[in-house]
Amino acid sequence: MNPAIQINELKKSYNGSEALRGVDLTIGEGEFYGLLGPNGAGKTTTINILTGLVIKDNGITEVFGKDTIKDYRFTRAQIGTAAQEIPSDWFFPIEKLLYFQAGYFGISPQIAKPRVDELIDRLGLTEKKRIETAAAFRWDETTISACESTHS
Repeated sequence: MNPAIQINELKKSYNGSEALRGVDLTIGEGEFYGLLGPNGAGKTTTINILTGLVIKDNGITEVFGKDTIKDYRFTRAQIGTAAQEIPSDWFFPIEKLLYFQAGYFGISPQIAKPRVDELIDRLGLTEKKRIETAAAFRWDETTISACESTHS
């Protein structure tokens, strides 16, 4: 069985400054994993490379055994992210915001409703960060969720 995420010798520099120096990381399918570290440690750069927002300088990045560059459509479809802030309209109830999020991924309301209800119940969505986290869970149990949070 392939790991959910496989990273080997991942490198990235910005204007000559090394952001990532040969990162190696394996996350197994079904594991819950957190990237922890101080500002500038490379957490966001690593997530952004996995999601295709940043181009790596060197290294191997795979999601469920597929290369994040060669098979970018597959790999990007497997990852939901929750950045530090998501754009939202607080005039809508939480359920509506999550239904809209599901629609962005082509999920029909009939499929989204039970999943939204489950996420609201399971995560006790009363705080904004929990809403952002629910948005990252995407719409099935096989996706990878990458959450970036500096809030307590």
